[in-house]
Amino acid sequence: MEQVTLTNHPRFVLLEPRSLPPRVGSTYQVVCPCDEEAIALLQSALRSRLVAIDFETKGTDYSLTHEETHIVGVGLAWDSGSCYLDPVALGPEAYSILADLMVEHHGLLAHNVYFDGGWIRRDLNQHANWYACTYGMYMQLASEGWEGQKWGLKNAMTDLLMWSDTNEHELDNWLIENGYKKHNGKAQKEEMWRAPAHILGQYCVLDAEATYLLMVEIFEPVLAHFPRLLEYHQELFLAHVMVHIDQKIVGIATDREQWVSHKEHLAGEIAGLAASFLSHGEVSPHIYEWELAKYNEYLDKEPSRYKKTVERKEPAKFLKDNVTLSKNWVKWVALSRKLPAESKNWQNWDERRRAIDAGLDEDFLFNVQSGDHLRWLLYGKLGMRVLLQTDSGMPAVSEDALKAMGDIGRLLIDRALRTKEVSYLTDYTERTTTRSTVHPSFRIPGTVTGRLSGKDPNLQQMPKTKGTLSGFISRPGHSFVDCDVNALEMVVTAELSQDDNLLALYGPTAKKNDIYLFYGALMPGLGEKIIAAGYDRLNPTAESIDAAKKACKKERGIAKLLILSDNYGSGVKKKHKILSLEGIDMPLSQVEAMHLALQEAKAGVTHYSDWLLNEWRRNGGWVENGYGRPMCVDEKYTKDLLNRVVQSTGHDILMMYTKIVARLLDDANVTWSPIVMDFHDESIIEVPDDQVSLATRIMEKDAYAELNRQLGGTCPLKGSAAVSKTLAGIKLEE
Repeated sequence: MEQVTLTNHPRFVLLEPRSLPPRVGSTYQVVCPCDEEAIALLQSALRSRLVAIDFETKGTDYSLTHEETHIVGVGLAWDSGSCYLDPVALGPEAYSILADLMVEHHGLLAHNVYFDGGWIRRDLNQHANWYACTYGMYMQLASEGWEGQKWGLKNAMTDLLMWSDTNEHELDNWLIENGYKKHNGKAQKEEMWRAPAHILGQYCVLDAEATYLLMVEIFEPVLAHFPRLLEYHQELFLAHVMVHIDQKIVGIATDREQWVSHKEHLAGEIAGLAASFLSHGEVSPHIYEWELAKYNEYLDKEPSRYKKTVERKEPAKFLKDNVTLSKNWVKWVALSRKLPAESKNWQNWDERRRAIDAGLDEDFLFNVQSGDHLRWLLYGKLGMRVLLQTDSGMPAVSEDALKAMGDIGRLLIDRALRTKEVSYLTDYTERTTTRSTVHPSFRIPGTVTGRLSGKDPNLQQMPKTKGTLSGFISRPGHSFVDCDVNALEMVVTAELSQDDNLLALYGPTAKKNDIYLFYGALMPGLGEKIIAAGYDRLNPTAESIDAAKKACKKERGIAKLLILSDNYGSGVKKKHKILSLEGIDMPLSQVEAMHLALQEAKAGVTHYSDWLLNEWRRNGGWVENGYGRPMCVDEKYTKDLLNRVVQSTGHDILMMYTKIVARLLDDANVTWSPIVMDFHDESIIEVPDDQVSLATRIMEKDAYAELNRQLGGTCPLKGSAAVSKTLAGIKLEE
């Protein structure tokens, strides 16, 4: 594509911010008081090419029932008007027109179709005919306009439409004045549905107005230069959003008792690992030293035990008869013999001392979760090498740093991983106290490359353990069918770069191989042993690959670390540090020799990477990915340019695949539900047991045949299917 230069704005590459205040007039920003006015405005909206819609809701989870959460207001903006409607107050005719607008109009816009589209899907039992998601469009046209950029509607109001402020002020004031505020005094936005129509309505209609202006005035002029992007957005992106809306509504069945049992088991393991660490021969003397010093420091601060007593003057012993003892003197003697009262400070101090002696005060016990405590021990007492530092310059005690610390580090890593897993299980069990399913959400897109990010809960970051994954189960009489794309990003890199070695691995005539042995055989210090094991990288056999994997486990592991880090542009020193963190002690000169061999073996990839950088410069800050959509990249991240192009292209291909799968399954009358349709490089569905074979064939064979036909590339994509009753059977290798 010829060079496109659209703006010189310092914060954007492809977008031109313009001063576009909300439109005003008799038909704009109307909070409809009656059906007659609502009907007239809705009929006007129906005639518009594009209509922006925004929902205000009680709650945000549309997988719940209408009684638990529902729409409380609808904001609309179109070519000649904007309004706010209360759907509950609408009469039958007005509501019918609104429903028709939501499911029949072919020009609907929303800033977050995943959110707004979910309510339409749930309440009207069908998807709307969406034209665009302006949130997705924003990220696709300004994937990285500047460091720290955000793509929310409030950011767009000020950054793109150049409003002096967002539309939040009046609503925030109402919430605060009516007691709906957080501990920090800020407005409690989750309670905004309680605001009266004249407050909430103005907020909502301005959200719709901003969405409309963004699309018509900011995005569409740019889309004229990138027709492939509009096609991508409408044909792939929005279809992907729709299937994820269905996925959230359907949810995933769970075995809560499995999670509860596994959590109890982990608690025992965590306690055992902590005990093993604290009693370790190299560790325990220092732990005793730390706790004793802490205890002695406490003892040194013992306060006075007794309250101060007032010295009383001794009264006369006898009365005037010199025989009878005076009462004052008798009282004085009694008080003199009485011990002084203990001070409250000392009593509190002594009570805590007894708790410390009993080992019940955690402040006086070495804390294996404390970074400061571990730094004192690992670096101060045990003299571990500082291989990594925190952002503040402190020696790191992260998992990566602990890997290089032998058995001691492994005990801490194992304990930390189990502790983290417990936090996930706690979340899952809390979510399943009232219903037996979980309904994960996604940010679509969630990253600058277009990939999704998960939340509530984030399944893409769950622990890959049998105990956790076994809690995600198929429904009775159903099974999970999973299919992942084999080596997706490497195949994409081979296709885009036409690198000779990658084509040998993934090209049309490629033989089954192992990428880590393939490149490892070319690296001095590794290749000699790999070749001696009988491996021939250009003429591999299943037997020679298996033999080399067994004989060269260490060498293959080193090659894997070097290759994976090289994909992210690592240099010699970075590779050396990565090996050191894995406990591999190797001279820098040897790492440099392997690095140079790897660069020579990837000459075609390097050439393509250089070409991308030149394109980025020529275009003024953007390149096209393999699908043909533009990606803006900030100058400080140009080293990651190749990786971003490959990742984004791979994800676009995955979206193509999921769309093809959905169509083929429907055409074959398979009763299926999306479970996790976008799991980095795989898709998981749920089908009745008697349709498993058909669904497996479609996902593993038919869909890839259609995908490769549509892509028309030289490197064919392949998939591997798996069937299981739980996610453990899919995500874990036996």
